[in-house]
Amino acid sequence: MEYSDQFCSLEPEAPDACISGLLCILRADKICLNEGVMYAFPERQGCWYLFALEKGNVQMTHNGGHVNLKKGNAAAFSAGESVTVFPSAGGILYMLCMQGTVADTLFPAAAKKGGLFFPSGGYRVTVLFASLLAQWEHQRKISGETASAAAYEMLTGLYGTGVPSGDSRKQMPQVVADAIRIMQQDFAFLDGIGDLADRLDVSQEYLTRTFGKHVGLPPGKYLNQLKIEYAKLLLRQGNHSVSFVADACGFANGNYFAKVFKNVTGLSPAQYMKNHKDQAAGEDPMLDPFYVL
Repeated sequence: MEYSDQFCSLEPEAPDACISGLLCILRADKICLNEGVMYAFPERQGCWYLFALEKGNVQMTHNGGHVNLKKGNAAAFSAGESVTVFPSAGGILYMLCMQGTVADTLFPAAAKKGGLFFPSGGYRVTVLFASLLAQWEHQRKISGETASAAAYEMLTGLYGTGVPSGDSRKQMPQVVADAIRIMQQDFAFLDGIGDLADRLDVSQEYLTRTFGKHVGLPPGKYLNQLKIEYAKLLLRQGNHSVSFVADACGFANGNYFAKVFKNVTGLSPAQYMKNHKDQAAGEDPMLDPFYVL
């Protein structure tokens, strides 16, 4: 179990192979969101991600789509969705990472239509998290079989209450959706917002104004935060130089990277590496460029 004032993560024990194939909770996180900070989440093949908001208001983007999540809402996405969260105010977000055929069977529309939105599903997710936390506090472990049974009850309770996430999206101009998609896929290769505007065949001024209106922050800040999230993952590996990380994330040089990194995180790259070394076990920066902050 990981715990801090801003973050709590629970990892149930693995159930037996039969149950794992049906439904298994790999991780459950509770994140206290800070206003104005972008959070990014992983893409692990064969997994489902379920998000629920207990407090606040967040804008979620995934594969160029855009969903506004309010208190009590929940949303589910299948693997392959690059999910970022930008809170317009501080809040509390829950994230469950699951795998198994049960979710595939109950929510096939999420895989086909980019996700499912549950207007009142947040309560069931928070109850499940509370149950897992109670197990940990009582036994200092979480039974995989018990966690899977609780997850099954939660998912069947959500069954039939979801709508395609596209139905809950604000209307987003195509240029903004395309900008998000390009930045999420090519953030390390973009030569600034001017390059992005050229790819989209629009002026930089128009892109900045339109993007800020619909996403809530300038495209330059969105791009830099994507780069910093990936830089954190590489630094946690503990075996890359700062200059290598700067180059891999698309920064012009190590000095500029260090300046941006410290402005965002409050730490120098060397300090971050020292504080978080060996915390990246199981993370592959080439396969999972997005992760939970």
